Amino acid sequence: MPTLVIYDKGNVDVHYSAAHKIVDNLDNGWLLITEQLGHRKVFGTQK
Repeated sequence: MPTLVIYDKGNVDVHYSAAHKIVDNLDNGWLLITEQLGHRKVFGTQK
């Protein structure tokens, strides 16, 4: 199943290596790197 993993360079909650490990273990995965969204803004919430 195609899977898009979104990771922000400003994420202080999850280290970037976790995003790479996830994508590396997917058969059909892509990694999208964003900037200035942090961990929660990717999903549109600050909570």
